[in-house]
This record gives sequence, C-alpha cells and structure tokens, in this order.
Amino acid sequence: MRPTVLSYGLPVILSNIPAHLEIESAGLYYVQLSNVDMLAQKLKEILNMEFDDGYRNNIRSMLRDRCNWNRIAKMTLNVYQLVYSGVS
Repeated sequence: MRPTVLSYGLPVILSNIPAHLEIESAGLYYVQLSNVDMLAQKLKEILNMEFDDGYRNNIRSMLRDRCNWNRIAKMTLNVYQLVYSGVS
C-alpha cells in the first residue's frame, strides 16, 4: 500500500495479510483475505461514516509525520548502525 493512497484523507480497506498489518495509520481498515461478506460489511460501515476536514487532516498530518524522507533515512541509518555494531 502506498502512502499516496492515504494522502487523499479517505479510508482505505486492506486485506489482513502480514505486509498490510505492519502499516499503522488512521484511516486504514482491514478485512480477512477472500472474505467477501466482511468486505461488504466494511464498505457499508465506511459509506455511513462522515469524513469532514478534521478527519482528512488527521490522516494527512500522520502521513507528514511518519512518511517523510528524513524520518525514513534516519530509520534506515539506525538499522545499518545496528547491523554494523553486531559485526564488529
């Protein structure tokens, strides 16, 4: 799932595969893989929700905080440093 999908500030429905479950964000809703009834129920729930500017701005703010290149670069550097310190 690409963060650009969430940048619209609207809910996103994802299957509950491990790669998707690693993503923590407001606006994400998970359904069991291949469970059509669960998907239909989640769609009904979402269609009955209201998405005002506050809801959208909350999601966009989270994306700015968590999905920016400076943060990603620091996280990557920390992993490299951890691996390197274990090699010494």
